[in-house]
Amino acid sequence: LEYLDKSGLAENTIVVYTVDHGVELPRCKWEVYDGGIRTALLIRWPDGGVTGGRVLDGLASNVDVVPTLLELAGHPVPANIQGVSHAAACRGERDAGRDAVFAMMHSHYRWVESRCVRTARHKLIRNFSPSRQWKHPCGTGVSGRQRPVVELYDLVADPAELHDLAGNAASAEVLRDLDARLLDWMRAVNDPILDGPIPTPYYRAAMSNLGV
Repeated sequence: LEYLDKSGLAENTIVVYTVDHGVELPRCKWEVYDGGIRTALLIRWPDGGVTGGRVLDGLASNVDVVPTLLELAGHPVPANIQGVSHAAACRGERDAGRDAVFAMMHSHYRWVESRCVRTARHKLIRNFSPSRQWKHPCGTGVSGRQRPVVELYDLVADPAELHDLAGNAASAEVLRDLDARLLDWMRAVNDPILDGPIPTPYYRAAMSNLGV
């Protein structure tokens, strides 16, 4: 920012600051709990009306950055671009935003295979791997219980995502709705897990050594 000021480009340069995952702590990075998928996103462009230190509380995804920048710069957003533009919100105008965001974790290193859908109120997680999970937001150095197949959280009442409502009859309708949204998204992005378990590099190496 200091260089942009010195060069005279600060007012007419779009600056975006973001990252790709949450902090490196238990139940954060490598996970689809909020600690792993909540990231920083700051956008600044004084000449384009993106000023004022506004804090927006709507849902957004990193796939929204490209369509947002295209619209801010006055370019059409191609139909095949993923994401939703938040250009109006950046300018302080009314913005419908998103009603849900999606995330996946595919990590052979951590043996985690999870997908999630998050709304302003709830989060549904589907785990496709029985790997162990931390029981609490701050781990003790010992891995916790095996992951359940489905997890459901009320993020307003339980922001730390500790009280799983997936087996609660009162939450069955919410679970069905979020399951349908998640499946639609997985199909839309051609998620390979829909075709069966994703082989690990170790499996492929072992099969190769067998001459298969």
